[in-house]
Amino acid sequence: MSQLRQKLLDRMVLRGFSVRTHQAYICWIVRLTRFHKVSPDQLTDSQLQAFMLHLINIRKLSASTCRQAIHAIPFFYAEVVGREISRFELPNLKVPSKVPELLSREEVFAIINACHSPKYRTMMLVAYGTGIRLS
Repeated sequence: MSQLRQKLLDRMVLRGFSVRTHQAYICWIVRLTRFHKVSPDQLTDSQLQAFMLHLINIRKLSASTCRQAIHAIPFFYAEVVGREISRFELPNLKVPSKVPELLSREEVFAIINACHSPKYRTMMLVAYGTGIRLS
């Protein structure tokens, strides 16, 4: 797979993908190859679908992880192999929404009162008062 790997890397560099994307896409193609024990350029659409179903049903990977594979595999086939693959027939992979845990007033004031330095206490009061977020 060294020629295919190099071609995949070249295509990703030309597209401006990040180094982390390079690593992730290569990892998915390697996993696909190990799963079927066949060169990835020789796999059929039904084999690709079987791999995706394995990730979802057997490995029980998260929606975001499966979505990464769903993007990596068609990119590989379109850009490297030069073959369009049929759209994957997969269930809708929804990421469950998480409701943030809110602190009570007493918990907030306990945290603020735990700051003994006036500098840090002021920073905590400003952060709480303005509703500033981490991001």
